[in-house]
Amino acid sequence: MQYSSNSSVQHAFFASCSIVVLDASINTNVPGGWVDHYRKQLYVQVAYICVTCSYTFIVTALIAQCINTILGLHMRTTAEGEELGLDEVEYGITSRTGQHLATI
Repeated sequence: MQYSSNSSVQHAFFASCSIVVLDASINTNVPGGWVDHYRKQLYVQVAYICVTCSYTFIVTALIAQCINTILGLHMRTTAEGEELGLDEVEYGITSRTGQHLATI
């Protein structure tokens, strides 16, 4: 199960040893969170959130760069395509009067 960054911070605030002990299948040696005066857990959770966000950004940027370098898969259109409009350049759609959409 994946948690959002918001729930991760909530776990750091509201985690309690008395709740974790109820599930015997996991490590019962958890020091708790803010409720149990284990303040370090909040900083650990915030650090995990920062690392996860950084990793996600870097990997997404690398994937986008790889897609951009493959021939035919450009992330942005040419200057001519921007001027004419993407409807006409990508799909060949013009206005009902036959004029270029950019000149109407």
